[in-house]
Formats: sequence, C-alpha cells, structure tokens
Amino acid sequence: MVQPAGNGGNVADGPQQFRAPESGLRDYLRVVSTRRWLVLSAFLIVVLLAGAWVFTRVPIYRSEARLQIEPGKSPVAPFQRVVDQGPYSSGANHDLLKTQLELIVSERLVERTYAHFGIGDKPEFREAENPLKKFKRLFDVSLMRGTWLVDVTFDWPDPKLGARILDHHVTQYVEDYARRKRQMATEGLANLRRQREEYAPRVEEARRKLQAFKEQHNMIAFDQIHNTIADGLMARSNAVSVARQKLSEMKTRLEQSEKAIRDKTPVEKLPDVLRNRQIQDYRSEKLLCEQALREGLKRFGEKHPEIKALRAKLDSITKNIGVEVARILGSVRAEAAAAEKLLALRLDELEEQETKVQGFNKLKLKYDSLKSAFETQNQIYAAVMKRIDEIEIATNSNAKGERLTIEKRPREETSPAKPRKALIMALACVIGLALGVGLAFLLDNLDTTLKSKECVSRYLGLNLLGYVPEIPELSGARRQHSRAALAMLRHPRSAAAEAFRSVRTALSFSVAAQDVNHVMVTSASPSEGKTLVSANIAAAIAQTGKRVLLVDADMRKPAIHKIFEVEQSPGLTNLLAGEGAGQLDDVVLPTEIPNLFLLPSGPIPPNPAELIGCDRMKALLEQLSLLYDRVIIDTPPVVNVTDAAVLCHTAQGVVLVVRSFRTQRDLARRAVEVLANSGGRLLGAVLNNIDMPRGAYYYDSYYYYQQYYYYAEDGRKPRKRKKRERDAHRATA
Repeated sequence: MVQPAGNGGNVADGPQQFRAPESGLRDYLRVVSTRRWLVLSAFLIVVLLAGAWVFTRVPIYRSEARLQIEPGKSPVAPFQRVVDQGPYSSGANHDLLKTQLELIVSERLVERTYAHFGIGDKPEFREAENPLKKFKRLFDVSLMRGTWLVDVTFDWPDPKLGARILDHHVTQYVEDYARRKRQMATEGLANLRRQREEYAPRVEEARRKLQAFKEQHNMIAFDQIHNTIADGLMARSNAVSVARQKLSEMKTRLEQSEKAIRDKTPVEKLPDVLRNRQIQDYRSEKLLCEQALREGLKRFGEKHPEIKALRAKLDSITKNIGVEVARILGSVRAEAAAAEKLLALRLDELEEQETKVQGFNKLKLKYDSLKSAFETQNQIYAAVMKRIDEIEIATNSNAKGERLTIEKRPREETSPAKPRKALIMALACVIGLALGVGLAFLLDNLDTTLKSKECVSRYLGLNLLGYVPEIPELSGARRQHSRAALAMLRHPRSAAAEAFRSVRTALSFSVAAQDVNHVMVTSASPSEGKTLVSANIAAAIAQTGKRVLLVDADMRKPAIHKIFEVEQSPGLTNLLAGEGAGQLDDVVLPTEIPNLFLLPSGPIPPNPAELIGCDRMKALLEQLSLLYDRVIIDTPPVVNVTDAAVLCHTAQGVVLVVRSFRTQRDLARRAVEVLANSGGRLLGAVLNNIDMPRGAYYYDSYYYYQQYYYYAEDGRKPRKRKKRERDAHRATA
C-alpha cells in the first residue's frame, strides 16, 4: 500500500484504501448546495410549465343538482314479481338505484339535451370524432353514501349556460321517469286484468276438484281422519313394543329356570321361587322342624315317637315345597306362551293398521296435490286482485313522481372547478423541487471526478497538501500558459497566492520529514494545472529566502518558458544531450522573483523518455541538489506518457496535481499506481481549480478562505472580484 511520504509510508506497497465516513445530513446538503442551480432550474422549469398550462387553460365551471330517488314499493311491478311474492330486498333496492344512475346519463336523454341546446354547432364539438360521447363525459352522477340522494354534475366553460343545460337535463329525466311510471301503471293494470280473467276459472276448477275428492271418499274432515289413523298406528306400534318386551322377560325367566334344573341347582334359589310367599312360609316351617328334630335327637334318640313324627312332618313340608315349585315353573311356562301369543296378536293388529295407513296415504297424496293446486291458484288470484286495487288507488290519487324529486336545482357558479390552480401549483412546486433534488443526487452519483479532500483520501489514499482556487484570468484556454498564471507575482495578496503559501507550508513539513530536496510535480492527464502549480509553488518557496530552481522537464509540451516569458532554448535537453550548452550557467536563467531560477526544457527531442531516464539526468539532479535549496521539476502527465514514471524513481518526492470536478477517479488512481510501481515517493496531492460557488465540498478549507477575504488586495471577496475580472477580460477579448 502506498502511504503518503509525509507519513513515512513505503512507496512500494500500493495505494492506500481509505474508508470515508458514512453520509450524513451535511453530505446531502452539500450535494444540493453544490448543484443548487440545477435544483433551482428544474424547480423553475416545472413551476413555469405548470403555471403556463394552468393559466392558459379555459376555466371550467361545475354545475350541480341533487335528486332524491327513494326506491320504495313501485305501484306497478312486473307480473313475475307478483307471482314470486318476494318483497323488495336491499339487493333489489341497490339494483334499482344503479339502474336509475345509468338512466340519468343514458344516451337517449343526453342526446335530447345535446340537440335542445345545439351543442353540435360549437367548434369544439363540431370537429370531434364522437361529439355525443364527448358531451356525455361532461356529466357525472354519484350516490351519497347511506342516503337516497344522488348528485348530478355538469362541467362547462360558461357557468350560466352550464346551469341551464344541467337544469334542463335533470328536468327531462324526472319527466321521463313520471311518463314511464304512468305507462307502466297503464300497461300493468291491463296485464293484471287479463291475468285476473285467466286465473278466476282456474281457481274455481281447482276448488271443485278438491271438494269432489272429499265427497267421493267421505272425507269432509280429511285432516282429522288422517290424525286419527296416525294415532292408531302409533298406538299399535307401542303395543307391539310392550308385548315384545313382555315376551323377552318371560323367556329370560323360563330360560333361567330350565338352566337351574339342568344344572341341578336347587330350584328354591330361583328368583320366582324366592319371591313366592307360600314357599317362604314352607321354608320357615321346615327350618323350625329341622331345628326341633336336631334337639329331639339329642334328647330322645332316633326311635322316639316324637322324632318319627317330626321326620314325617319334615317330609310333608319338603313334598309341599316341590309341588309349589312345580306349580311356579308351570306358571312361568304358561305366561311365556301367553306373551308369545299376545305378541303375535299385536303384530297382526299393527300390520292391519299399516295397511290402512298406506291406503290412506295414497289418498292423502292425491288430496295434497289437489289442495296445493287450489291454494296456489287462489294465492295468485288474490295477489292479482290486490295489485289491481293498489294501481287503481294510485292512479285515481294522481300520485306522480312521489319517489323521485329534485332537491336542489343547479345555479350559476362563480368560481371555476378546473383547473385547480392552487393545488396544481403546489404540486408543481413539490414535484419541481423533488425533481431538482433527484437530478442533483443522480448527477452527483454519476460524477466520477475528484472534488474534495475526502475524495482524494478515499480513492487515492493520499494526503491533501492544499486547495488552489480558480484564477479568473486563466478562464480561457489561450491564457492557461501565460504570465497571468503567476499568481504569486501578479497578485501576492490574492486568495490564489495565499492558497499556494498554504501548499508551500504543507509541502515544507512533508519534505523536511523525508529529507527531500527536489520534488517532481505531475498530473494524471493534461490540462489539470501541474505547470501552474509548479511555477507558483516554486515562487512561494523562493519568497521564503531559499534558492529555488524550477526545472521544465516536460519535453513534449513545455510551458514554463511561456509563463516566465523567456526563450525555450537552450535548456534541459541541451544539458542531457550534450549539445549547445555544457554548463548550468549557460541554461539556468534568473527570474524577476528573487531567489527563483529557471531551467527551460530546451528543444523538443525525439526520445524524451530515454533522455529523462539516462544517467546524466540522475547526476544532474544530484548536482542541482547541492546548488539549490529546493528543485521543483515540472513533468508530463503520468498516464499519457512514461516520462514522469521514469523520472519519479530518480526524484526524491512526487506531488500529484488533481483538477477539481475534472480529473476522473479511475484515471487519477491509475496515475498513483503507475507512480507507486515506478518507485515514486508520493508526498501528497494538490486539488487545483476549486470553484468557490461549489464551496460546500471544501468545508475543511472554509476557515482559510475567510482569511483570504481579509487579505484580498481590493478588500472584496474573491467571488465578486472574480466576476469583475471576468467581465474585464470579456471586454478586452
């Protein structure tokens, strides 16, 4: 990385990468301030164009009328709606309103208004491709949300005529609505009367068929008979369920008893046996007899008559229990058989009732069909009669347009609706300002030139030795290499002269730290001011009392001799080639600036690079270092030719001149790389030709330029002086 020589860097390390601080508000303001004329121009262009458009437009006045369209229940509805018997729903109301909104600006009504006022004779409509469509677009209809109110507007240049046109149009619409309403009433009434004559015999025929069916089947109270049969079917079904449940219980009891007998389980333990009171008495008596027998055996013995009597009694009780158990089991079997017979009987009754119900249902289907036909025809007939009565009442009461009224008639407007000048101009100001700022930032991003200390540090990795302001006298190309370039001599108290003194000071610290005696001044490309900087730096150093030699080593386009108005030959090429001059005294010239001496370039050689890179050049520089305190060498641009790259290895220090808002970043970076690869020691860069109106880029030098205002020869700010000098040069040109 190439470190600036003033910081003790290694020249062979390549360019230093510098990360500039992130952009902040001041950077944004800098961009806007720098390109403020672009922002102002874009702003003015947009505002002026908008103003020209707005104030050249014909003012348009908007007339407004308000209608109330209450959907309500129409006195005459289509017959299908009568048949459907559906009330007006919210959806129907919405559809009706949408229909009315379309009818207000229907082509039929618009064409009437168009013809009534002779709109087609007006020039703007006579030349239109579709004049009626163009006229229709001037109307606008909108429904006020949540109300039955409708606003109708009409745009026209003449407010009085516009109000008349709109008033005539809405009046025509209301009259057309009333006319259609009366027509609907007349047509609907005639249609409903025809339907009444058609449906009357249908109703009578349906009623007659229904009555005949009832009489044929003796079913005057048909609904009551149907309910009785249905109740009977339900009762039979319930009886079957009860009989089936009873049979299930009896079978369960019988199965338990038979299972106990098969398993030799004592039948006395069966639930039916245990529940029998007689058996319970027998069992109690048996227990007492058994107890008496056990006590008698202990007292009397087996053969005692009392014992024998007890045993006989015990056998009798056991026999009675067995007889009773057998009777109970027989009773269970009998009950099970009876339950089974009862279930069969109930099933037969249920089947008989179901057959009766099925037969009745067939009759009921026919009955329901006849009844439904009668009721439908009767409802339609009743609805038709009701609608006929409503229409006759509405017609007799002369109710016309009671649901559509004009709430507000149009009036002559005093202020135009279009164009909205204040709004358009406000938008133009905002858009113009945004466009200008956007263009400023766009151009700033597209601008790849070096403009400030941050740019030099970021892209080149060099210290900035100082700024050189624009010199008004050198504004023309013919004056770039003239005596006017010597600002240190011609205007020693100017801002430019003070800038070169600042560069001299910064360079003094750098060369002192590096023990540098001769300094090479170059640039990346031509016309960046390297010769100007070389001459003025040399003059500034000479004014400190040091002996300074200014060497013109640009053997391709030498210009130092033009600035000092001396002869180009003999010079440096004569010394290096050994032709025409053999001693320094023959070529070194004194100048009008004390302590400043000049070594012109001499005649232009055919091989400048080889001549500069020869050993004689190195020896010459060593000799000059002994004779002079400082040697300033002006060289050709680095990127265009190799002369500077060849010489920079011999020179002790290199100063790169960069022209503000002109030198491209990539080109300057390439120059730094070439110098670094050639072994040059970069002392820093000089930013030349800074434009004070773009001073937002040079915040770090602002303080110094405030001082320059104080030291200016005429006591005025350089900016005003520059303008005066430019005017003078234009006058003399």
